[in-house]
Amino acid sequence: MLHLKKRRLLRFSALTGLYIAVSLTAFATAYFVRFDGHIPADYRAQMFRMIGWAVLTQTAVLLATGQASVLPTYFSMVDLRALLFSNVASSFVLFSSTALLGARIPRGVMILDLLLLSGGVAGARIALRFWGERMRANRMPEYSGPGIVSPTAIVGAGEAGATLSAPVAAAPETGVPPAPPAKAAEMLGSSVHTGGHAG
Repeated sequence: MLHLKKRRLLRFSALTGLYIAVSLTAFATAYFVRFDGHIPADYRAQMFRMIGWAVLTQTAVLLATGQASVLPTYFSMVDLRALLFSNVASSFVLFSSTALLGARIPRGVMILDLLLLSGGVAGARIALRFWGERMRANRMPEYSGPGIVSPTAIVGAGEAGATLSAPVAAAPETGVPPAPPAKAAEMLGSSVHTGGHAG
């Protein structure tokens, strides 16, 4: 239990650090791109004055919406939608708060920052997913398919087992290799008749 909590804390800290780095880079790059690499002195001063608040706001919203509590090596369309919602919300909070303080950030910078932040975080999460899949494939080269690999046994009586086993056996990308009944029996701790499929 303690080991699991430690792993979660490390994962939370690593993702938080990643979001801080991406937010910092995105906000500074947005100013740089908006002014074609020649940031006027007053806007340069604004950038340095606001960058801490921008990173704090954007990271806080990402954490509040659970983006640091996800599995780093898993990223789906649902995660992408949640990420975009978080970044739009943080941009709204950032724009509104700075406007109330009288330090209105240019709209072009805000739009670029939103695009860069979303692209940066999504790109990092996708890279982590591919890295995780590659690490799993290197540890277990016989299971190179996507997803999480775990021992599996398909057992059925008569035609039911054969019907279920056939398409799995014909699709090696599932990562469930065929095994003789003796192997399935060893996994299950009981006797298994012919037609079993285990991996």
